[in-house]
Amino acid sequence: MSTPQQRELAAYVLEYGKRLAPDRFPQPSAEVVDAWGDVLATVSLPPQVWPDAVKLWALELAGPRMVTPRDLKQAAFAVRDRWESDPVRKRQLDAHRERLRKERDAQLAAGTFGELRGYKPLEVGHAGEVDTAGIVERIKRGLRGRTGNS
Repeated sequence: MSTPQQRELAAYVLEYGKRLAPDRFPQPSAEVVDAWGDVLATVSLPPQVWPDAVKLWALELAGPRMVTPRDLKQAAFAVRDRWESDPVRKRQLDAHRERLRKERDAQLAAGTFGELRGYKPLEVGHAGEVDTAGIVERIKRGLRGRTGNS
């Protein structure tokens, strides 16, 4: 399920794309916006990259078929690469990266980094529940069965 920010980004991308290449972008229904939001959110770039990515795809990369989220992700990466050589845009990228780094560091310090990304802690058993003697005995039997071992 997409977050409101992810849906907002996807809705913007789809609507903007629909204006630039109406026959190459899907109709932005709730389901489409939700799905695209999930995919586009996997790209950690500033929101300002996306209008340029849509323009790049519509003007330079569009072919005979509909756009896919993968196509736009690739366009966003191409825009990022172009921005790296522009001093003003590079500062925007660096500021975005620094903001993400600080956010990550704060989450690590608070112990919420994994939880916020959907990771669930593993259930760890107690040492008393493990039959270490049985495990050692099975290993010994296995080793005795091999040739060359006594």
